[in-house]
Amino acid sequence: MDEDATQVWMNRFLPPNDATTFNFAVEELSSAGKPIGVVGCHIAEPPEVGYMFVREVWGRGYATEALQAWLRAYWHLPRKEVVLEKDWPQAQGVVETTEVLRADTDADNIASGRILAKCGFRMVGEDMIERNGATFKMITHISSQFIYDLSH
Repeated sequence: MDEDATQVWMNRFLPPNDATTFNFAVEELSSAGKPIGVVGCHIAEPPEVGYMFVREVWGRGYATEALQAWLRAYWHLPRKEVVLEKDWPQAQGVVETTEVLRADTDADNIASGRILAKCGFRMVGEDMIERNGATFKMITHISSQFIYDLSH
């Protein structure tokens, strides 16, 4: 990729777009300052997570470790609250938030599917996608977080 194309790609994550994205750069502890990958959400509605790592580190568990850390941080971000029916007696003071996080993988990318499964995602569907004149199967995975707040 040339420098101009890289800048266009990076602009999706830089100000002012960083207000609607949440991303981590990943580096090896033994090589501080040398990025080996990224993990994050650059599609806010509905939220979709993705990651990519340099080929040299594939199979070492970095993607799983980074995605798990990212998910812990992501689920601690402020959530939208949905208040249950006020006239439902059992719902007195209960706020329930349910959010689904999506991740898509190429069906041939079995390793990525395993990473998602280790991180709590489950496969929910598949579609045939055409891109650059080629057709391939896209697998959709989701993870959801349920929060119950009884403090109100």
